[in-house]
Amino acid sequence: MNTLETMRAFYNSIFDVLAREAGASENIREDYVFDGVRRWQDGLGPFPEWSFRGRLGHGGKIRCRGTNPLRFTVDCYHEDETFERIVMIERTNNALSELCAKATS
Repeated sequence: MNTLETMRAFYNSIFDVLAREAGASENIREDYVFDGVRRWQDGLGPFPEWSFRGRLGHGGKIRCRGTNPLRFTVDCYHEDETFERIVMIERTNNALSELCAKATS
């Protein structure tokens, strides 16, 4: 992943997962992709965390958990956890794991 278009496609793919699995609003897609690509261009690597809220509530965040291997996860505030949100988090994290594995293979 080293070209601008590749990075844009990668961050759009991550957002696809956030929107589909965790209800991230399409209204913030452009900001998410811009922030991710800008950090990469500035040599800062992936952002440590980014708030997207969605169906995970105000504490809905995506976090970079490592770059070798590349790993992103989502979570929410513990006090906002419900059975449905825990299942949503697991499903989203599985999809992000698959995406990162494909992107780095």
